[in-house]
Amino acid sequence: MKRAKFLLVCTLLCGCAEKHIIDDVSLIQAVGYDVGSDGRIKGVNLVPIYNEAHKSSAELYMSEAHTSKAIRFQNNHSASKPLVGGQLQLALYSKELAQKGIYPILDTLNRDPIIGNLIILAIVDGYAEPLLKSKYANSQNAAIYVTELLQQMMKNDVLPQSNLHSFLFDFFQMGKDPYLPIIRQQKDKVTVIGLALFKGDKYVGMIKKERLFAFKALIQGYEKGMHEFKISNNEYVMLESMRTSHKYRMQTHSPPSIDIDISVEGRIQEFSNRKPLTGVRYIKTLEKKMAKQLETEASAVISQLKILHVDPLGLGNRYRKQETHLTETQWEKLYEKIPIRVHVRLKIVEQGAVE
Repeated sequence: MKRAKFLLVCTLLCGCAEKHIIDDVSLIQAVGYDVGSDGRIKGVNLVPIYNEAHKSSAELYMSEAHTSKAIRFQNNHSASKPLVGGQLQLALYSKELAQKGIYPILDTLNRDPIIGNLIILAIVDGYAEPLLKSKYANSQNAAIYVTELLQQMMKNDVLPQSNLHSFLFDFFQMGKDPYLPIIRQQKDKVTVIGLALFKGDKYVGMIKKERLFAFKALIQGYEKGMHEFKISNNEYVMLESMRTSHKYRMQTHSPPSIDIDISVEGRIQEFSNRKPLTGVRYIKTLEKKMAKQLETEASAVISQLKILHVDPLGLGNRYRKQETHLTETQWEKLYEKIPIRVHVRLKIVEQGAVE
């Protein structure tokens, strides 16, 4: 039912955008929201300014109000041109605000017909305002820098894909909870520190970046991503994933259980041991140790999700496809106690350039 409402809103808004002449407006490239005073929201609108060298700086407009639309309306009072969201590509929310719930602000973005539903969302471990106001070493404004950072980590690294559309889809879907990247400002850089987990629209916890390889293997098939495996006290392997996939097996009859099969094919990028990577038996031993470590990490992720009572993997949605009578309340009770086992098959297909 929640999903049907979401799709209906999207359908009704399609084609209703008001047209603007670009030279007559200020195009907002990023927005940021923090907890304000007296129950209000503190909002920042970032507008890019391009110089003759085609480098982008930014002008920021800030105010407080009870709604994001009111923030933009107040910011218009100090802008030389009307502020519009047609170029919006990034929306940031402080962790403190996310703990209170972010759906009302997200719903406003979704209802604006000139804003695309693929804009990047992220949670800030700290405050959104100073992050957007800061200048960074690459000379780009914060909107471009953070957007490109998150996009390249989703495409080439271990950060799972997410955006406005996916967040709202998961939010409205029964048996699945949303997630977003969580970032932190560190002097003249911004770094991804993990994945923010939500129960409904409220932030409840974080998966640390060290476990993102395992999480992404559980939720999305992907071809790129690096992970360090500890083989022994003095042996470490850096593996580049070339192909990772997963399969869910649901046992709905008594006793119910879930098995997740993960398949990884990878290339060894670095091996700390001076011993050469030769011999079929030795390679097989490495594969087994790395598979066991990934099983342990993935199982730890699932245990954390259960403790937080969140289901970003969509196990409830998958389970209900076989048990259609299952209610959301019944699934939540079952989720706490159902055995979830992870099985990893890892194969080293390349050992590096010297092979």
